[in-house]
Amino acid sequence: MSRIEEIAEELWHLNDALKHIDRAIDEYQSIDWPTGVYPPHHVEMEMEEVRHQIESRIEEIEDKLERI
Repeated sequence: MSRIEEIAEELWHLNDALKHIDRAIDEYQSIDWPTGVYPPHHVEMEMEEVRHQIESRIEEIEDKLERI
């Protein structure tokens, strides 16, 4: 597999992961928590951090490709 194919595959996987984490965040935010039960704040924070890391990696790859 060429390096370009590896990069294309990584971008495909990253974009797929981004779709999944967005869906997971949406589902988590739509939970109707029972009265007196507070949503665990750290769960959403961790998912947002994962989203940020994925987006950062995609941007990093795209920026490097633009310079070629």
